[in-house]
Amino acid sequence: MHGPFTEAKELIGGFYIIEVMCLEEAIEWALRCPTGLGFDDVLEIRQLTGAVDLPPEILDLIKAAADLELHVRQGAIEHRQRQPEAIGMAANPSMPPAST
Repeated sequence: MHGPFTEAKELIGGFYIIEVMCLEEAIEWALRCPTGLGFDDVLEIRQLTGAVDLPPEILDLIKAAADLELHVRQGAIEHRQRQPEAIGMAANPSMPPAST
């Protein structure tokens, strides 16, 4: 048995995420990255989308969704804090909660 971890001979890929100001800086970093065993070395540079790449109306939708999610989570936390006895109740509401 080899254990729970992938052996180096079984490794098929990986990625780095770096924050740079321009493509030239990304290329400089890419030239420093280990890419394999000297054969079939492939290293791609891809730009990730950032907030500056999105139209303002999309950013507004994202913010509204995040605010709604936060509101829902806070409401759920407050609800649990107000009703701690609800935790552990039987599935059938007509049955009394189990005694401890």
